[in-house]
Amino acid sequence: LLTDGTLNSSTESFTAIGGVLTSQELSFTNGMYQSIRFAEEAAGSTVSFTLSNFPSTGDRVAKFRVQFFGVDGEPVTVTFGSLGGATIYKSPNFPGTLLIDSPTQPTIIDFWSYDGGNSYVFAEYIGRFAP
Repeated sequence: LLTDGTLNSSTESFTAIGGVLTSQELSFTNGMYQSIRFAEEAAGSTVSFTLSNFPSTGDRVAKFRVQFFGVDGEPVTVTFGSLGGATIYKSPNFPGTLLIDSPTQPTIIDFWSYDGGNSYVFAEYIGRFAP
């Protein structure tokens, strides 16, 4: 436990996953910032992501951020579930249907849990970022 610590500079881990075509896990253990880029063949399909591997502890919050890049053409519909069976609580501005359609402007979402993803997982729609 670090209390009243001072960091001069720090970074967070980054993982890029490209060519995503089918449903898969989004694991906390892949790092604090993850980038998902869909394959061209995913256009017009639905891809489900299972949130997984949150540390099981009651005294910490495990959080990670994901950016999604779409493909030209039809959007990819994205849905989420939890490996621990948790209910996913979404921010008020979370779209009813999440469509990822830009290969250059990422859609960013934060995910976190304080109980290992067993009962509670939270998803905050940060938004679509453009230059």
